[in-house]
Amino acid sequence: MGLGADEFRTEICQAMANLFNCEENLKIDVRTFANFDAVDLTEPIDVDGNLVEDFLFDTGEGGEIVVVRAFYEWPIHTNILGLGLATLSNGKHLIAATTAFRNEPF
Repeated sequence: MGLGADEFRTEICQAMANLFNCEENLKIDVRTFANFDAVDLTEPIDVDGNLVEDFLFDTGEGGEIVVVRAFYEWPIHTNILGLGLATLSNGKHLIAATTAFRNEPF
């Protein structure tokens, strides 16, 4: 049996050495698609700079395309040389990682 959303998040956070409240700041989105052409990677930030959290955790069935996206809200503690590093309205920088694969035909 596979991991659930919370267990998956915990595994990722343990690999990140629990940086900056990882469990609280890490968002996971796992979606399935019929084929690679149908994959939708819409940016999860609205026009006001807020993270839109309509995330799913659907690991799919055999043969389906699965897209796993992880979003981490990185706290910005300083404004180095006036560089606006914050990408969210809450003053944090959104870091994203994405992978796509086809499930084994189990």
